[in-house]
Amino acid sequence: MRFDYWTISVVPEPMSITRLGFGLIVTDPRTGELETFFRDDRLISKMFPRMNFLARSAKNLEKELKIFRGTSASSLPISPELTLDGFMKERHADWNNAIQIGQKESMDAANLQSAVSLLALKLLGAEQSRPHRTTVHDLRRQLMNTYREFPMLRKLTVPNVHARVDRWDVDLTSAVIDGEKVHEINQSFNFDSSSSADATTRANFWALKIEKLRNSGGEIEREKESVSVDSATPVVAFILAPSAEQEQEEFQNTLEYFRDINIDVKTKSNIQSHAALLERKIA
Repeated sequence: MRFDYWTISVVPEPMSITRLGFGLIVTDPRTGELETFFRDDRLISKMFPRMNFLARSAKNLEKELKIFRGTSASSLPISPELTLDGFMKERHADWNNAIQIGQKESMDAANLQSAVSLLALKLLGAEQSRPHRTTVHDLRRQLMNTYREFPMLRKLTVPNVHARVDRWDVDLTSAVIDGEKVHEINQSFNFDSSSSADATTRANFWALKIEKLRNSGGEIEREKESVSVDSATPVVAFILAPSAEQEQEEFQNTLEYFRDINIDVKTKSNIQSHAALLERKIA
């Protein structure tokens, strides 16, 4: 995929011929998605007192760039002639060369985040700090917390249960059970991890058990009694999709298998709306 980027450098002293690479602005021109990266180098700040002021000024650019986020072709719908490239040139002139913005350039990368990381390392010699990556435990926690927001789901949701299908144990994040009626069984999967291959294997093996359930039904043992799970019981897989390009093919194959055996797939952003719909169905 093709991405546009601008480099930001600063002149630490008024009469200096030295320029210090300080930041990057990277955008996807097709979607308008935009990311920024700025160095946090305290040693340089100590060497050049003016750097703190210049750094704050450059970082203020982040706030100004919010108007361009999500605008395809990097232009504003209210003023098509005001492009992101034109805006950057204007800001460059405003700073009288104390903060310098390079010409727009382009590069190829698998995705926007990869583009930022590669450019930060290559042009600034700085590794991008990694944000906290959502784990499968985070996903399960969000699912359970969201279900607890709804009165009926809070009452009927049973976490960390197992369904029994013939001789197979099917591990579940939760089941929604009302007496003898099972409204839903679900599980959570994280395909966006360093062990995504293991997650794919686990998901496919779990789906194999669900396929068996679709053929012959099963049961959930609960407090010395069992509840039947018929073959038409709604099954939901809550997922974190992979970000790496090389993992997409295996991921899509797993999703196709899920669809073939009527497993409903929901992403992290779908949890709230799914819970609200399930609450209405039960009520």
